[in-house]
Amino acid sequence: MSSRRPIIHWMDGTVLMLIFGILYASLARYGRIDCSNAPESMLRESLSISGSDALGNVFAYLLLGAALAFAHAQRLALAHDNSQRAQRPNSAARELASAAWAIGACMLLSLSMEAVQTCLSERLSSAWDLFYNTSGAALGWFGARAVQPAWNLVEQRPTMRPQQVKLLAVVLVAALGWLIEDTAPWVPRLDAMLMRANLKATWIAFATGRLDAWRLIGHGGEWLALGLALSLPRRDAWLPVVGLSALAALAMGWRLMLPGTMPLGPESLLTLPAALLVVVVILRSSFRTRAALTLIAAIVAVSAYQLKPGLGLTMPFQWRIQLLQGNPIAGMQLAAFFGWFGMTVVAAGKVLSGRTLVWVIAASAITALLEWCQTMIPGRTADLSPTFMTLAGAGLAAGMLSASRVVAGPKDTPAIDDKPAPDISRATRIAS
Repeated sequence: MSSRRPIIHWMDGTVLMLIFGILYASLARYGRIDCSNAPESMLRESLSISGSDALGNVFAYLLLGAALAFAHAQRLALAHDNSQRAQRPNSAARELASAAWAIGACMLLSLSMEAVQTCLSERLSSAWDLFYNTSGAALGWFGARAVQPAWNLVEQRPTMRPQQVKLLAVVLVAALGWLIEDTAPWVPRLDAMLMRANLKATWIAFATGRLDAWRLIGHGGEWLALGLALSLPRRDAWLPVVGLSALAALAMGWRLMLPGTMPLGPESLLTLPAALLVVVVILRSSFRTRAALTLIAAIVAVSAYQLKPGLGLTMPFQWRIQLLQGNPIAGMQLAAFFGWFGMTVVAAGKVLSGRTLVWVIAASAITALLEWCQTMIPGRTADLSPTFMTLAGAGLAAGMLSASRVVAGPKDTPAIDDKPAPDISRATRIAS
């Protein structure tokens, strides 16, 4: 009787990474350990939850539920491609059973964290946490399963090479991370007076002419990196131009409806048209030229954020992850921003050299260097959080780009080259 090798996919690493993040976020601030009243306090220590904590709980487990859904889909596809079992249609009962297993596992993880938190003086065991965590896992699972058919259509397009599909996936996930960072706290309010107030504040900022040079450089680098990254998978002109315009419209429209946050900054609005123009011009260059400029723009954007002086004294380096020690929303914003940076660096590096591990190390080294520079900048606190989140994003991108199925047929193209696919119509691409 022959033994079968277990099916392991890169998404399994993402699941483990998210579980590690949840464990850290749940147990980092433990205070004093005392389990004397654990049974009585289980799920009863807090009868309410703040809005930011609720968003944090839903967001973390939504990512885990989505990762489990994609890992499940990829495992089914790998099993079929490797002929380890016959392909059988997924019935509604089997689909619901898979969902129940995944969501139930997330609920058990949450329940175990709430049980441990009964022994930690700095944490509270709450039934609301369990509810929001389980709800987030369910939203993530069913949301990912709903998106999967649309993504399968993209994968099956005859004009898309396997490596192009992988690169497109990395670029889109990175853009989603940037959008999450830019639209915090993510809860809009359809209020005409609020929108007018935010627009008025934006106009006042324009009229006074007060521009922050660091924000101007940072936003310009972000727009340019986003647009050029969207141009890396294919030669189509519409994807970077339309994609960047859609991202900008969605982010700015969403921010107009956010109460209690900073209005639209003039730096962002001023640099967007210039970035669009540069992207259109650079589209006529080679893939590697675009990749190099994408890399430079991303480094400029993250450097402008990291090196901007603040208020206060210079601080020594703190050898710990401080990401979720304070406001959960601020922590999620930083995680999304540095995750976007790590994924963008690896995507551009893949086009430049065809390798990913070198660029994972490079992205992490860049953020580590910038954190060290913060020890000499007033008002900044240097710690391991940016490096860790950049490493997580870069590792995710490397896994996505190296993933492959074992199927009969010609080998995948090892890297994106400057030659367009022969079956792409001349009307749908720009000649280099």
